[in-house]
Order: sequence, then structure tokens, then C-alpha cells
Amino acid sequence: IDRPGPPRPFLSDAVPLPRENSENVIVSDLLGFFRHPARFFVTKTLGIRLPEEEDKLEDTELFTLTGLTRYEVEQSLLAGKMEDDRLEDEYRILLSSGKLPPGTVGQMQYDALSPEISCFATRVARLVPDENKQPLPIDLPLGDYRLTGQIDLWSPAGIFAYRYAELKGKDYLNVWLQHLILHVARPELAWENYLAGRKEWLRFTNTLSSQDGFSE
Repeated sequence: IDRPGPPRPFLSDAVPLPRENSENVIVSDLLGFFRHPARFFVTKTLGIRLPEEEDKLEDTELFTLTGLTRYEVEQSLLAGKMEDDRLEDEYRILLSSGKLPPGTVGQMQYDALSPEISCFATRVARLVPDENKQPLPIDLPLGDYRLTGQIDLWSPAGIFAYRYAELKGKDYLNVWLQHLILHVARPELAWENYLAGRKEWLRFTNTLSSQDGFSE
């Protein structure tokens, strides 16, 4: 029986860095890299377009909400709570998409989730204004590099990121990076940036005293 040899390396040679505008870093690219470094490398550096993850078809009938399906239902319910015009059709949309079990089982699970998410949405709404996000232009010289782009503000006080789920490392890092950028861009402002999850609510306030803290 032939034994498989050692796995071949993904890349056999060093990947050259792009020469054009290599000193200019876009805010969205910086956040995207820290959100998913491997995906960023493949798409931005190698130029390989990765397909979006397709929905998996279940071989058995859905009776309970678990895993990814439960997460998708929770996020859809939260979006509906934040947009009142979607509430009346939310159950029908989820049922027709196959994310809710049919009949009484699906209705019961929908009714069980709805109050919890309503409380979360109410708490979020107290801090999030009804107005659209306001973009704040960013143009920062950082050593040999320049950070440009924009950060979307929920209010003049800062950003508000929320997800009805257990917060992960990428959630903390995403808000923390934006918090640092805002502080360096407009240090005279008293920034208050929020990150909210199912169990945790965090508030980031000004902690740095100079641009050197961000550069490090």
C-alpha cells in the first residue's frame, strides 16, 4: 500500500509585495485583515476570489434550532425588531426560508426567542439613534505609512457594534481598532464606542495620550 507523502506547501516561493501605493493602508482593509487574516491574504494578496459559504441542505426535517440556523434566526429577528416595518412578516419569511420548523413547533420556538431578542433590541435602541450612520473621513500619517478611508459613526460620540450572540475575539478587536483610529484622528473628542453581545456590553473611552500609542 502506497503511503501518502508529506503535504505540499501552499506556496513554494515568496509572494512579492505590491509596489503601487504599498504605503497607503485603507481602513476597511486593515479591519478586514484582522477579522480574517487567511481570507484577506488569499483575496487581496493572491487575487483569488473565494465563494461565499453556501447554505447546507439538511437531510432530515428541522425540529429544533441549533448552531448556525439558530444564529441566523436570532440575527434576522433582531434586524426585524430594529426595523418595525419587518415585524409582521418576520415569522412568515423565516418559515418559508426553511429556518424554522413547520407547524406548532416552529411557532413555539419563534415565540420563545422573540421576547429575549426584544429586550436586547430595546436596550440597543436606547443608545443607537434613528438617524443614518455618519462617515468620518480618516487620513492619518503613521510613520512610513498612511491610513486612509472612513469610519461610520452611529452618533457624534462614536460607533456602536452589536450582535445577538456570544462575542468573539474578532468582535473585540474590530471595535478596539476603530476606537484607536478615532482617538488618533480626533483626540480632542471624548469618544465612547460600544460593543454589545448577548451577555456582554462594553464601553470604550479615551485611554491614549498620544499618537505614539497607536503606532506601537
